[in-house]
Amino acid sequence: MSDEGRAPQNPLVDSLLADPVLRRRLVEVIARELPDAATKTRWQRWRPFIAGLSSASVVLLAFLIPSLQDQWDRYRMRAAVDRYVEIGRGLMRSGQYESAEGAFNRAVELSGNQRLDLIEDQTRARVMRIYDDPQWRGEVEEDLREADFVYLLALESAAADAKHRAATLTAYGAFLAGQDRWKEAEEVLTQAITLQPTSPDPHIHLGNLFDDVGKKAEAEREYRRAIVLDAKEPNAHYNLGLLLAESGRHAQAVEEFKAALALRPEDGDTRVSLLESLQAAGRLDEARDVAEAGLRVDPSREEYRKTLDKLALDASHPASASPEAAAGSVTPAGK
Repeated sequence: MSDEGRAPQNPLVDSLLADPVLRRRLVEVIARELPDAATKTRWQRWRPFIAGLSSASVVLLAFLIPSLQDQWDRYRMRAAVDRYVEIGRGLMRSGQYESAEGAFNRAVELSGNQRLDLIEDQTRARVMRIYDDPQWRGEVEEDLREADFVYLLALESAAADAKHRAATLTAYGAFLAGQDRWKEAEEVLTQAITLQPTSPDPHIHLGNLFDDVGKKAEAEREYRRAIVLDAKEPNAHYNLGLLLAESGRHAQAVEEFKAALALRPEDGDTRVSLLESLQAAGRLDEARDVAEAGLRVDPSREEYRKTLDKLALDASHPASASPEAAAGSVTPAGK
């Protein structure tokens, strides 16, 4: 071999390799270590990558785990909000506005007051509590403000939503009437009727307004219009019955109270009003039946028991059993 093909010489290495004992031991060591050296070489090749990957995974998980938990919490919160909204809107559709308001209140609270659509639903439910009660009169609750009506009316005007706007106007008219702002209330209710001419509710509230200011004929006209529009509207029958009873037309009042009770059999005030008119009309056997039925429905209501006691007393003393005396045996249910 030429000198160009040989590795550079090292005197110390040459002298060691010249010793046969040392040369044999060197061969043994190399033979023993060679398989491990090959394995270590593969591991050593991958170990830095795996170590780096592990370190990166730890760092990534350190960021991802809180982020994933946060995302999961937000998802669950949104699901809870959506569920309350679904419940609230279902209650709105069924006319249970007070319960709907409670559902929307919870949804707004969970959303952190960030969703304007929920605040709109919340306000509408609060406003519709008046709409829900066509017998409503009197003191306005503290959490109900005129600004609520103005806010909704502005939104509904922009959306050109005649149905919602008419309902809001009806509730607003009742609100104004509750503050004795009669002229404004009449104008607002008239607007509601113009927007929704087939709805009985603004007619009922307008009838209440006329009744409150002493326009009895106009009030009766509005109640009867409401009944023509919807004969299954119990409040129209009930309020007309009260008006007829006040004017002494008890036989007609009985028919209206019966109609209202058939539509709303659980209503105690309607049953008591029917009881009063039956006694005032001298229809005592019917009054007894109504009182007994009332006791079965609501044993705690004193009017039924007092009426039965009075009728039993009158039966034992016929001279005192005049229609006038019978009519005074119960306390009026009122409007």
